[in-house]
Amino acid sequence: MSPNQENLPSAARKALRKLGRSCAAMVQVGKAGLTVALVAQVDKLLNQRELIKVKVLEAADMGADELADLLGESTAAAVVDVVGRTAVLYRPNPALPQAKRIKLE
Repeated sequence: MSPNQENLPSAARKALRKLGRSCAAMVQVGKAGLTVALVAQVDKLLNQRELIKVKVLEAADMGADELADLLGESTAAAVVDVVGRTAVLYRPNPALPQAKRIKLE
């Protein structure tokens, strides 16, 4: 369980899950698994978008749950949802312009 996951209220998690369903997977994890480059890419995307979807291919050496937890810990992001081989991660970025930030109420 990632550190920020505990700080995310259930209503916010529900809203983020809904948003995550409509976005496309931005990162694919293959047989290389969790690498420094992958963590850097996920970190960069979270800074730009706050909410991203990660697809774990069958060739990956670990499951989506385990990989999502490790990515969450490595990037200080909350694991919003894991369905099948797809995970949704969220990390708020106060530096983003207000129009680009995800509003959670």
